[in-house]
Amino acid sequence: MKDSVQKAKQAGKSSQSNGQDAADDAPRLTFTIGETKEKVTPARLAKDKFADALRQRCDTATSTACNLKQLLALPDAERWLALDFLAGLKNCTFTVTGNCHDHLFDAVLALPVKTEKTEPMRNWKLAALEAAVLCYPDALDIACNRVRERMRAMKVTGVKNASLLAEAREILSQLQRAGQSASTKTTTVLMAVPDAPVSDKVVVPSGWLLTDRAVERSGEPAPSICAPVVIAERGADAQRGAELFALAWKRNDRWYKRIVNRREVADQRAILMLAESGLPVNSINARTLVQYLDDYESANLDALPCVRVSGRMGWQGNNGKDGFLWGHNLVTADGIHFDGKSEQSAPPIRFRGLDAGEEQLAGGFRRGGTFEGWLKAVKPLADHPRALIGLYGAFVPPMLQILGAFDFMIDFAGSTSEGKTTAL
Repeated sequence: MKDSVQKAKQAGKSSQSNGQDAADDAPRLTFTIGETKEKVTPARLAKDKFADALRQRCDTATSTACNLKQLLALPDAERWLALDFLAGLKNCTFTVTGNCHDHLFDAVLALPVKTEKTEPMRNWKLAALEAAVLCYPDALDIACNRVRERMRAMKVTGVKNASLLAEAREILSQLQRAGQSASTKTTTVLMAVPDAPVSDKVVVPSGWLLTDRAVERSGEPAPSICAPVVIAERGADAQRGAELFALAWKRNDRWYKRIVNRREVADQRAILMLAESGLPVNSINARTLVQYLDDYESANLDALPCVRVSGRMGWQGNNGKDGFLWGHNLVTADGIHFDGKSEQSAPPIRFRGLDAGEEQLAGGFRRGGTFEGWLKAVKPLADHPRALIGLYGAFVPPMLQILGAFDFMIDFAGSTSEGKTTAL
């Protein structure tokens, strides 16, 4: 497919340089854009300026329809260019033998074909699988089953669903390796799994297929990992210097995230320990998952955000230059608070507890109320100096580094029921 796409593009560029289009009898796509009809040879779609202009006209028109009558007469490379372009249109219906279809895949399945001849049937099958890959990359099993059902209706027997699925997956693999898609020039993670917690610059590593249901090696008949798994961030521990990953996976329509040491996902025995957290790993696929994550990191070193984490709260960095960690919040010199989920620019450092208890403790630090409300709440202490000592003492720890002072303790001692616990 990669070679076919390149040949089609070269053909388009050659026609452009010669100032010529294809022969008058060449198969064409017929567009009805609003009230205007236009016949387009797929070779012209290789010209970026023409394709972009046509796409904009189709997407902004009150109505757009494309007649697919001559689709199966196209050479392989041109058929792929046509399907790739059509799959990316936002506002288009597709006409086959007078019937209108809202979805490209449905229209391709409905194309009439002479089943007694091998070449037309071969072209139809490839077109159907290519449309399945472009329209439903995350549901190829379902799409291929529909292709098989259509073939049965045409009285074409002997074709197994597993073989169709293998062909479709190989097309998708070639698509990913070629870096071609209906809307982008690279295969991003968000193309395969739109709600993944990554940026639009993160790509699927070469040789792997990522869907909303699984991670698998290209060409393998069965999923290797039964859920999508991604690396959301890279990081380093500010105290220990250990490298970290923010690992995320999707189960039951929900994304789970865990900060792990890099060594935990670099060894097939160590990664098994993450199974108790819900990561879809077992003794059979552990080695595959380790290889996938290594390839994923290599393919996205520049795209993954790199952050620093700390296992302790309080001042961070030399002389507190990185700010003050207050639970999961970071207070900087600008008074900006980050909660670890902010859409703002990444903070220089984040809190990472060593266990679930520390994470829960950090989550207890939250902002609320107003300064005026706080003043009103503490005003009754004005006439109680012993209680005020505790209040003043609570403000000192964040100031110790600024003052260059040592830590201290306040001891409230006395008989029972005299207000010690109330003061605390």
